[in-house]
Amino acid sequence: MLRAASNDHNVALRRLSGWVVALAEEVSPPEDCRRSVSELLEHPRAPRRGRE
Repeated sequence: MLRAASNDHNVALRRLSGWVVALAEEVSPPEDCRRSVSELLEHPRAPRRGRE
């Protein structure tokens, strides 16, 4: 989604997507809290690994 937003001509949306990416790089969660995008889409309400 962010990649599509970065190609959008809406400057505010492009700026927001840049901030989200920068923030995600700064405060990335610990490895045990991460979930892949495909895992999240397949099981959106599943408990996070390590927190069952």
